[in-house]
Amino acid sequence: MEGPSLTKKAKSNNQEGSFLKAAREALLHDFPNPDRKGCPSTETIKAIAVGKLTGEEASRWRVHAATCSPCTREYLNFRTEAERAK
Repeated sequence: MEGPSLTKKAKSNNQEGSFLKAAREALLHDFPNPDRKGCPSTETIKAIAVGKLTGEEASRWRVHAATCSPCTREYLNFRTEAERAK
């Protein structure tokens, strides 16, 4: 019984990984905002990415980022920089 259970779990993990990859790609590319309408400043995005800005303002930004690929990319770049600096 262990074999099939492990196989199902591995398949489930692969499906979850595929879903997360597709969601990330959609956030990064499927919501263009060339005029950057409604976008917070670069300083605000950086402050959120490094954890200096939290609370309601950060929450409002996260709602915006869910439909703005440029902001999502900028945020992820700042997060990557912050992680490298650690």
